[in-house]
This record gives sequence, C-alpha cells and structure tokens, in this order.
Amino acid sequence: MKPGVSSVVVADANVLLSAIAGRAASRVLYSGLEIHTTEHTWAEVKEYVPVFQERYKRTIEEMEMALQAAPVNIHKRNVYADQLLNAERIIADKDPDDVDLLALALKLETPIWSNDNHFKDLPLKRYTTAELLNALGM
Repeated sequence: MKPGVSSVVVADANVLLSAIAGRAASRVLYSGLEIHTTEHTWAEVKEYVPVFQERYKRTIEEMEMALQAAPVNIHKRNVYADQLLNAERIIADKDPDDVDLLALALKLETPIWSNDNHFKDLPLKRYTTAELLNALGM
C-alpha cells in the first residue's frame, strides 16, 4: 500500500457488484483492505446480482457464493444514525440513495470506494477502483 492511502474504506454498491462479478474490483475486495458498507447498500447489491450475473456471464450460483464469501463489514443504520442529517445535507441532492453510505463514511471517518462521480467533491476522500489498484500495486 502506498503511503497516505487508507487501509479502511466504505464501499458503494457499484464496486461491490463489480467485485462479486469477478471484475477488477475483486482484487481490491480480496486485497486485505478493511471494507465496510451499510445494510441499505448491501440490499442494493443483492437486488442487482441477477443483472450483473447476466451481464458478465456468471452463474447465479457463482454470484451467490461470491456474495456470501465477500469480506465486507455490514453496518446497521443505528451505527451511523447520528450522521444521517449531515450526510443528507451534503449528498441528497446528488443521489438520495447514497445518504446512508456517506453517513457511515462520516461516522467511521474513512474514505469511500466508488466509481460514481457524485462522490468526488465531498468532505471525505473518494477512491475509484483504478486508484485503489494502483495504490495497492496491482
């Protein structure tokens, strides 16, 4: 890991789905980083598994096994509830579905792992998959 890069991240649904589908993000997922997400985000991941399964020509069994094996810490809303209003103020106008994710990142004071551009200009660092792969020397 390069100096100055966090070893803990809060992951968005898009990168988690990509990782579970076996794309480049899977190298980040299994790199040893400490990865966190919300129950809300994890539910979104589960909802879109069939779409990614079809898109990347994976079997549903492969996707389900990858989902179960994913080393992700999943947090209930009560863990970051005190940051929800702050997160809503910051990101609700860009993507209301990401309020919970930002609230968790604010609570843990850690960067967000996402390829979504609406996370670019926030009070926390955002890493794309490419940036993390580079930082990890992969």
